[in-house]
Amino acid sequence: MKNESRTLRWQPKAALVVWSAFTAAVAAALTVGCGAFSSSSDDAGVFVPPAESGADVGSPPDLDGSPAVSDAASDSAPVDAATKLIVFVTASTHKNVTTAAIADDLCMQAAAGVLPGKFRAWFSTPSTGALARLTGLNLDGPWYRPDGPRVVANAAALGNADVIGLENPIRVDPAGNAVLGNAWTGTFANGAPGNLCPSADPTKGDITKTDGQWTRLDAFTASCTDAFRLYCFQVE
Repeated sequence: MKNESRTLRWQPKAALVVWSAFTAAVAAALTVGCGAFSSSSDDAGVFVPPAESGADVGSPPDLDGSPAVSDAASDSAPVDAATKLIVFVTASTHKNVTTAAIADDLCMQAAAGVLPGKFRAWFSTPSTGALARLTGLNLDGPWYRPDGPRVVANAAALGNADVIGLENPIRVDPAGNAVLGNAWTGTFANGAPGNLCPSADPTKGDITKTDGQWTRLDAFTASCTDAFRLYCFQVE
């Protein structure tokens, strides 16, 4: 009986199908792998991991490079100055503010055409502290910023800033715009008279602070010729 032999023949179409399937699988695997290790880099080629979706990347810095001040959750809508007492810091800066009368006038000028009511500067006289100038009018707060957040609940907190402190910094102008810098106060953290012009190193405050430094900042020495803002409290 004769044995029949079978010869394997090359099937080009079948091979092409197998090769196409293989290359497609490899391409899909590479795509998944690259997606898992995707990243961005800066101009120097330094690896920067991608940010996770929804991650808190922090607040942007303020204009002077310091971290942005986070205001406590409070009212978010502009405050009606006819129903709530307002406190703001002047948009403009001033030199040689020597008396409380001058400071009060500058506050009224700042509020004119923007906010109703009467405003008095957080500014002491040689014999009367800024706190007494408010409580002497039978005022006890609370005071709110023009953009909504409450700054302080009562006058006692203003006079005990190192212990109680402000709820939010007084860092917005009459229109509710955020500003930076310092403010002339002539007032210590307990609300009593501080150093006034023309004395050396007149007392000033940092408008981004909520502790005693909001009214008395000793981080650097000031001169009466420096240009600073003024805190303005609504009194009626």
